[in-house]
Amino acid sequence: MKILHHVKWLAALPFSLLLSYHQVQAQTADTATAYKHHLGLTASPVLDGFFKNNRSLPLGLLYKRQVKPNQAVRARVVGQYSGRDTVSSFAPPIRNIGSYSEGPNTRTWQLMTFVGYEKQFELSKNLNWYMGSDAGVGIGRGAVYSNYRYSYNYNMPGIPNFYTLDINSRSKQYNAQLRPFVGAQTRAVKTVYIFFETAFPLSYQYQQEKIDVREIFLNGEPDRVGQDVRTTHAWNFTWRPVQIIGIIVSFP
Repeated sequence: MKILHHVKWLAALPFSLLLSYHQVQAQTADTATAYKHHLGLTASPVLDGFFKNNRSLPLGLLYKRQVKPNQAVRARVVGQYSGRDTVSSFAPPIRNIGSYSEGPNTRTWQLMTFVGYEKQFELSKNLNWYMGSDAGVGIGRGAVYSNYRYSYNYNMPGIPNFYTLDINSRSKQYNAQLRPFVGAQTRAVKTVYIFFETAFPLSYQYQQEKIDVREIFLNGEPDRVGQDVRTTHAWNFTWRPVQIIGIIVSFP
């Protein structure tokens, strides 16, 4: 329930901020000569290993509101979920040791929300470019599970003993990002546009990972249990040539 509360709060944040902004702008409507809405869908492809690494793209919802003919405020919510189960495998015995494995099985999800501003420049009737900056925060969760089963017969030749090894990893992430960007959009049909953005995001991530390891012996030996907790803080600045592609619809 605590995680669900974080998700609802993050998803509602940019739209609450835009609503507050609109209420202030309504009191000084003469400063904005045109108001126009834009609503679109976005995806964030990875260019390196394009066909391998884009099986679960981060998908988002983008809203823009014109505050002047060439300026807009914007809000974006983007999320990603991925899951993978590794097919179980069996390795033939080597030196009287056989093994059976399952995993790693992974489940991860992330949610980020952004608010920002952009200034637009017209190149032609059907083509324009724009530049601006977004600021965003986000959360994420991950889980990885692996199981290995081993047989050995060192102590009692011909009568194998067994034990299983369970490795369970759970992680949580908190993110913040400042994202300067430059974009271009072209008209597809009437009020429908296709666009892309290149960006130079500066990101901070806090991650905590908890790893539980358990060895279970089936010959009467006591279980062995271990736990490791790892915490990392990471800053990253990079250039994303094509960070966002999308389609957007304009309406009054």
